Amino acid sequence: MRILQVIARVPSPPVDGGAMYVHYITESLLKDNHDVHLTGFISNKHKQDTSQLNGAVWHLKDGLYKKYYPWAFIGSELRQLPVTVSYRMNKAIFQQALETVSDIPDVILLEGVFVGYFIDNLRRSFPGIPIVLRSSNVEYQVLERNAKVAGWYYKWMYGRQAKLMKRFEARVMQEVDGMTAITESDRRTLSAMNPAVPSYVVTAGTTFPPLDNAVPKNQNLIGCIADWSWQPNRDGLQWFVDKVWPLLYRDNPAIEMEVAGRKMPSSLQASLEKAGIRYLGFVDSADDFRQQLSVIVIPLLSGGGMKLKTVEAMGSGVPFVSTSIGVEGIDVEHTVHALITDDPSDFAMYTLELIKNNELRKVLTDQSYKLARNSYDWQGVTRKMVSFLEDEIIVPKEE
Repeated sequence: MRILQVIARVPSPPVDGGAMYVHYITESLLKDNHDVHLTGFISNKHKQDTSQLNGAVWHLKDGLYKKYYPWAFIGSELRQLPVTVSYRMNKAIFQQALETVSDIPDVILLEGVFVGYFIDNLRRSFPGIPIVLRSSNVEYQVLERNAKVAGWYYKWMYGRQAKLMKRFEARVMQEVDGMTAITESDRRTLSAMNPAVPSYVVTAGTTFPPLDNAVPKNQNLIGCIADWSWQPNRDGLQWFVDKVWPLLYRDNPAIEMEVAGRKMPSSLQASLEKAGIRYLGFVDSADDFRQQLSVIVIPLLSGGGMKLKTVEAMGSGVPFVSTSIGVEGIDVEHTVHALITDDPSDFAMYTLELIKNNELRKVLTDQSYKLARNSYDWQGVTRKMVSFLEDEIIVPKEE
């Protein structure tokens, strides 16, 4: 199959959830010998490395991305578009990138709703070619959840952006020929905006490090890893530090915690330092980091879609405790695959129980690893997506 992926930024290296969802799907398409081209923007706000997707053909232009200064939100209001679209999605620059694509694709994949802004450009360049939105979040719901946990100023800002985003997502759904969502809940929400559009769930996946080579564990060492530039990750970790960590330390003074991941604000680093939690920053191997831990904690209070950090925890062979939002869209059951709670006291109790109860640790890790192997392998996920495209999108367009 000839596939054109439209991207807001190069998804490699896969260092955050959005990039991972695109990178590993693209990598799996290439492994199955599909002809994959990617067009869109180079981002000066993210690390970029096109060499990591060997065999892909790139058609890129510098997106000239800028920080979200206050006037960006004024422009968002004037244009009645979400700020990510109005401030960063430049049709003229995108058209320059698109004009370097000479091969006619069988299908065009919009990697995220933001690049739905370019549907007119794509229709003019490739008339009759089906366009499919690949959503990794219902973006307006992410903004609504952020508003609920934010301070008064950001509450208003997130709330206003949520309304603009909902309107934009509905507009894109009227213009595409198909849609995939990362969870069934997201699929239902987006499909309600245009029930006539064929839709399918394409979950996130995970890689599987060799468990027999795991780094030796410190029984009292817990931790988490995330991209700390994302607000829901920061809010969840702050909640954990404020509400859960004091209970853990009170009941087990020997407990230690390490946090890894890029772009943590200095204020949150200061909170960790005050609590005696070590911040490691970016680590070369997320797998090695997770496998040295006794317990992985996933404290999320907001955000949307499917949490890749949770699926990766399942594939790591390390037990985890999560909030209910942390396991949304994943077939994880409490006491079967993990321990799940939104209550700080229970979160602390479950973490301590996993530290000391080796039998429970083994039961949960065995079951979660088995589930990940059966349902969340990237290659298997991608092949199901290709079957949907071939059966529901491309063939009807040819008839």
